[in-house]
Amino acid sequence: MAQPLSRWPQASLVLSFTFAIGLFGAAPAKPPTLPILNQKVAEFAEAQRGKKVGDGSCVTLAVEALRSANAKRFRLNRADGDYVWGQRVDDFKDALPGDILQFRDAEFKGKKYLTRRRWISWHESYPHHTAIVSGASDGGKVLTVLHQNVGPQGADDDVKQIVQQGTLRIDSLQKGGWVRIYRPVEPFDPGTPP
Repeated sequence: MAQPLSRWPQASLVLSFTFAIGLFGAAPAKPPTLPILNQKVAEFAEAQRGKKVGDGSCVTLAVEALRSANAKRFRLNRADGDYVWGQRVDDFKDALPGDILQFRDAEFKGKKYLTRRRWISWHESYPHHTAIVSGASDGGKVLTVLHQNVGPQGADDDVKQIVQQGTLRIDSLQKGGWVRIYRPVEPFDPGTPP
């Protein structure tokens, strides 16, 4: 007498076929191509993680990253004190690794519930600061940055003045402050301010 065929191999075959269609049927969205100067700036900043760059100020990391990438460097003695680092990028959803952020009176504050009884909260202030984007997610709402001369009030300068990673939730930026995004440009780009 013939043995009845098991249903499991057929189910396995159907699941495997469905999984394969899911893998190969729809191609995932490709991340945007990273401009070469952005790539060089991001690589420099990543290589400095855990180290002090120059005098340990936030500006020095950006200046040295642009120098290393052979990108245009801008005057730091502007009358308003707000630095320009390249071509302005208008929207956070367009931020790329290697872009440079300039902060003025920026305060990030928020709370996110993980469950009904557990949450994370944050409060970060950057009166005047510079950082390098190392990643962007959630449509530019969350930026990962590399920066130095940051840390809790009262922390030792030896701890603050090393390149470290941070996360910014852009939608938690409070009114009154701003963050500008700049894309590195070639050294002799005539389309950027001096």
